[in-house]
Amino acid sequence: MIRASLALPLCLLSVLAPAAADPLQFGSGSRFLALRPFVQADLAIATDVPAGFPTDRADLNVARLYAEARHGRLGARFSYDFQDEARVTMAYASYSPTDRIEFRLGQQDEPFSLVDLSGRRAQTMIDGNEAVALAPGDNVGIVAVHDGERHTLSAGLFGGDLQTGVGAEGLAVAGRAVWNPTGRGERLTHLAIAAARRSGRDLRAGFVSQVGANLLPRELVSVGAFEDVDRLDRLNLEGAFRFGSVSAQSEVTFVAVDRRTGSDESPLGVYLLGSWILTGEIRPYAGGSFGQIVPDRPVFSGGYGAWELAARMDGTDTDGGGRTLRGTLGLNWHLSRRLRLGLNASHTDIEGSPSGLSSVSGTFLRLQYAH
Repeated sequence: MIRASLALPLCLLSVLAPAAADPLQFGSGSRFLALRPFVQADLAIATDVPAGFPTDRADLNVARLYAEARHGRLGARFSYDFQDEARVTMAYASYSPTDRIEFRLGQQDEPFSLVDLSGRRAQTMIDGNEAVALAPGDNVGIVAVHDGERHTLSAGLFGGDLQTGVGAEGLAVAGRAVWNPTGRGERLTHLAIAAARRSGRDLRAGFVSQVGANLLPRELVSVGAFEDVDRLDRLNLEGAFRFGSVSAQSEVTFVAVDRRTGSDESPLGVYLLGSWILTGEIRPYAGGSFGQIVPDRPVFSGGYGAWELAARMDGTDTDGGGRTLRGTLGLNWHLSRRLRLGLNASHTDIEGSPSGLSSVSGTFLRLQYAH
């Protein structure tokens, strides 16, 4: 069920406001409070699904409200998801003693994955790739970040998340090192390595493959769920380049699951993504991650927006629990800085699915508003 959301009327308010004004930001410069609603409405049409499962579905994938505040070197970020199991997804305070160093305390992403840290706003494809399903996600912790001219270093200590309980999922340490040998100009090279270890008593680890914006039942391609876990070790390798309007990126994620029963597993996830912005815009990059594409000539200012073609291959091997291999083609139309239409077509081959499904194909359409 979709919950009533403050995000929707806030979106309408900001769309109707004059282009030069932002009715949801109070103050400016280093002292401000801003509200940023974020909505994703999806339509999915699937084939090759078992009898009894839906073949088409339309729903709000995300209805979320972000809030950001800053007062000099102090800052804070908060986000609340109104969808289904309403929850706080981000809540942290920050302090920047210098322009290149920042400390964050609270619920936030563990520093591990390029796609995960780039966020939903910058997500090229409608559905998440298979490798990011193995990333640790967001939890309560303390993080230190140093963002240099040709490198970004981050490390942190974490408990659990706000929903399951800060002390319910053991203790984790995570770190990520990014190197930009070419600097951060139009021609960019990104190389990174990240590692994370979570240990505790009777941890749970579930790794679930997706087939499109969470609109189809996850059990169609659920390929791994591990209990009685004492330790989770993760390693992530990243590579990306940008040459003008063309960019590509890849990640390989390794996980070692140490179980009390002695039956250890080693899931693996990988993806390769390529993007070409036909209208010539350049994908933003800062702080070791990519940002949201902003068209040079927005539709509502008399232009034709930014058009982007993308292709991706991704897959997961859960070491005896199942395998997936998927290919996806995407077309994005960025009408303005805030509004985007996306169209994806994908095919997934599945081995070892609990439902006995061997493949699924789908077409996915998304309307996204990101204030």
